[in-house]
Amino acid sequence: MRHLIQALMLFFSVFISAQVTVGKSIIGTFEDFKKGEYELIKKKTTVFVVDDLNLDAFNKMIKDVWTYNEYIVIAREDYNESSYESEKYAPFIIEGFIRTTTNTQTGRTRESVFVYHRYFYYTFKEKRNKIKTKTHTIAGIFYAGDVETTFQTIRSQSFGNMYDGYNNYSLGYLKNYFQKINHEFSTKGYSFAFAQDYDKKKMKPLKKSTLYIPEFIQNKYNAWIGSSNFGEEEREKPNDLLKDYDHPYEWISKEDLNDKILNATENFYYLMYVRLNSEKILAVMNGFTGEMIYQDHQTMSFNIKRKDLRRISAKVK
Repeated sequence: MRHLIQALMLFFSVFISAQVTVGKSIIGTFEDFKKGEYELIKKKTTVFVVDDLNLDAFNKMIKDVWTYNEYIVIAREDYNESSYESEKYAPFIIEGFIRTTTNTQTGRTRESVFVYHRYFYYTFKEKRNKIKTKTHTIAGIFYAGDVETTFQTIRSQSFGNMYDGYNNYSLGYLKNYFQKINHEFSTKGYSFAFAQDYDKKKMKPLKKSTLYIPEFIQNKYNAWIGSSNFGEEEREKPNDLLKDYDHPYEWISKEDLNDKILNATENFYYLMYVRLNSEKILAVMNGFTGEMIYQDHQTMSFNIKRKDLRRISAKVK
């Protein structure tokens, strides 16, 4: 989605999706639910653990989108895991880990940062007079940030501090993610973060509707180890990315997009782009319904390119 940083020897691997998985495995091979598991989850009380967001605002947002089962909302600082370690509850909480690997031939160290919301429930089994506790993952939302945010995460070893640099973490984005997850559970569906797909019919409105593009896409990641420009740099001509996109578009700040999602009363569309370790995921989202109408997952590619928008434009046609 998992320490010492060796200068000039660091590769980043930020594991993210576009950005939701609904299923029993959120990292690795997708695994669907077992028979009767949807009904089992419906009987749970979801515990939304909130990090770095206004609790009243979160309560207002989740009330409008979550209908699948009962829920409670609690701030991270007030969350006591043992109090909710019960078959009654299904926690939804931000977790993460850092995985460090070293190339034995070059000595280069690679830090893989996984930050994600995990939705799970508990089961308990007695074995040899001891109670064995097991958690069952049922959904995940992955987050990724800019280079500095990734450094901060590695330094702090903390995954509950959602810095501003996490490009896809805000109340608006969460609204769309939870809409998506609630819909899949309600319809006994599933979602995989690394699928490649699009809905031809639902892409058609983009012929006339504005595609909102977050301004952070104007930054470009420089992956050359040892380069003086290692990290983020601004594109000289960001509009060149859109030269082959033949439909209306508009740049929008992260803050304005957040407000637009939260206050949406009709369909509108925005582009989501996240960077992985030598790969990327692009998605076109309906900011009103939370539907993902286009998703493209590419390996061996860091940055969004002109041809990526050309491909989206062609699907609209």
